[in-house]
Amino acid sequence: PDGVRETIRQRCAPLKSGDRELLRLAAVLGRDFDVPVLSALAGCSSQECVERLGDATALGLVTPTADGFRFSHVLVRDALYDELRPADRMVSHRQAGDALARLHAGRIEPQLAAIAHHYLASAAPADVTRAVAYARRAAEHALAQLAPEEAVRHTERALHALDAHGAGDGERLPLLLVLGEAHRRAGDAAPARTAFRDAADGARRLADPELFARAVLGLGHSKPAESGSADRTLVALLEEALAGLGPTDGPLRAHLLGRLGEELYFSDARQRGAELAAEAVAIARRLGRDDVLARALVRRYFTVWGADTAAEALDLSAEATRVAVRIGLREVELVARSWYITDLLQHGDAPAADREIALYGDVSEALRLPEFRWRVRLLRAARALMRGEFDRAAALADEAAAIENGQHGTTAFQFFAVQRVALALEGGRPGALEAVADTMQRLGERFPMLPVWQAAYARVCAELGRTVEARRELEMLAADDFAAVRFDGNWLTTLMNAGETAVVLGDVPRARVAYRLLAPYAALHVVVAHCACFGSLERYLGRLAATHGDLDAAEAHFARAERAATRAGAAPFVAQTRAAWGEMLLAHGRDAERAAALLGAALATARGLGIQRLADRLEGWSRTRRDRGGAGWTFRLDGDYWTIGSDDHLLRVRDARGLRYLHQLVAHPGHAFAATELASAGGSERGPAAPSGDLGVILDERTRR
Repeated sequence: PDGVRETIRQRCAPLKSGDRELLRLAAVLGRDFDVPVLSALAGCSSQECVERLGDATALGLVTPTADGFRFSHVLVRDALYDELRPADRMVSHRQAGDALARLHAGRIEPQLAAIAHHYLASAAPADVTRAVAYARRAAEHALAQLAPEEAVRHTERALHALDAHGAGDGERLPLLLVLGEAHRRAGDAAPARTAFRDAADGARRLADPELFARAVLGLGHSKPAESGSADRTLVALLEEALAGLGPTDGPLRAHLLGRLGEELYFSDARQRGAELAAEAVAIARRLGRDDVLARALVRRYFTVWGADTAAEALDLSAEATRVAVRIGLREVELVARSWYITDLLQHGDAPAADREIALYGDVSEALRLPEFRWRVRLLRAARALMRGEFDRAAALADEAAAIENGQHGTTAFQFFAVQRVALALEGGRPGALEAVADTMQRLGERFPMLPVWQAAYARVCAELGRTVEARRELEMLAADDFAAVRFDGNWLTTLMNAGETAVVLGDVPRARVAYRLLAPYAALHVVVAHCACFGSLERYLGRLAATHGDLDAAEAHFARAERAATRAGAAPFVAQTRAAWGEMLLAHGRDAERAAALLGAALATARGLGIQRLADRLEGWSRTRRDRGGAGWTFRLDGDYWTIGSDDHLLRVRDARGLRYLHQLVAHPGHAFAATELASAGGSERGPAAPSGDLGVILDERTRR
């Protein structure tokens, strides 16, 4: 404002004209200024410069600092700067850039931004070229110092300067690559992709295959492989980049092969993708380049991700983590370590996974990159859920979603959905399953290549008693013995949920098929990427075995599941295993005393952890035991006869359709059955419904009376 400027002019009036001119030169340097640089601009010694600033200091216009001087207020600096003629400002800025570059030649990195600023402000074409070079170096230094937003500012200023002087692609492309990377690290995926696409278009115009390859890799890095789909545009760009580079081994070729292999995972060319990623690893080893190898191993991992490659995957993720740590590639380390944590949980080694999560947290917080800050919270939430810390798991998932803020596409959205359904299934809070059912249905419709969502929806419907929907989804999934379910990293979770649906519905044929398909992987735990663990597969195999009548196998599975859950410190899984085990024993009249102990222990844990749905189920059993003086109740089909009654008064009745109907009804108290569905179940070989979320084989009080 004019009044402020007049006040500042009056305060400067006592100064000698030479000292006032010195303050104008200082204003060119900014609010804070160094004496050596100011003395270079003024053409005097540092001692003389300090002496000439004495009166300005006495008047309160500047104050001494540890590194030089500072204007008492930014308005004082601005008023003095405005007194310079435009031509004088340009000359002074150029001289300031020269002085800074000369005086700090030995350690120039901290001055790069200031030098670029002065050359840009000089407006001379020659200075613009120098300014852009310094701005690019300043941006790269900012990225190294984990300041991506600052890097964005440097590159955008440089690009604006180039555009003002009509620069071509050759000058703009290197800056676009830096800008894209800066946006990506700042968590701004959309502007990152725009910058890399612009760079790719420019490189194509220049017919520069290396710049084109780097731009395409940047685009691929800013758009991670999406779960359930392959980006055809990105695949075409990667293929084009590979063709441009030719067949000679090199880091760029290895990176392109690995990224293409990764992108092809969710396509019909998955096998080719695995071969390309393997070739990338081989090139990296031939080159002897650990930086290339670490990235190639991570991408190779993704292309072989699946239940049948669990051992190979563990080796790949462990090696990728070691290599990245050894050479200090912290971002690659975090990607590799997240998969390593997944593998450790899949193999049941929760203590080792906890150690790795702690290391992941340290590095992710040091890097301050949004992508890893939300991912570490998902990992912590997964472990909290396993321990039964449901409120903490929910809070961590909410924190992760807030940090991610929609920047990482549908993969992140699906991760959060997995945690919500895991909390609903394992936490057992009232209304939780109802809250996720519609989301599961929409995800199944949106991602038809990911039947894991269809299976999750079927299981949720079965648990809610929406049996018509559950059976419809299960029958679609189970066609030709689940042949349409792609054998990828989601296969195990898909079959587990489909198997659970068959158990709840009492679908013996589908339970038998699911058991046969899952049995080879009994030693694994069911883990969904980096966001949820559903416990040992042994528990689910036990329920499937019980459903299709192999009780000895079921007992063996339950015993192993209990040990695995105990080792993992997963109290909810211990409770669920004991509940299923006790229900099976009780349903088939095998050791009622042991069944009571298992169910009592499960009930105590469910109450302690607040697993309301499980507690309600088991409390119904407990009330029945008390009412009957401890006697258990049985309703089961043995060959052609039904065994019905209490432990002390059993009846044997020949099989009939009406008894099958009755069993279906009492096995699912509170669940609504369509008449046609009841008839279908009662007239098929499915037989009696297996114990499910409602202690189906225990007759409720009204039915017994």
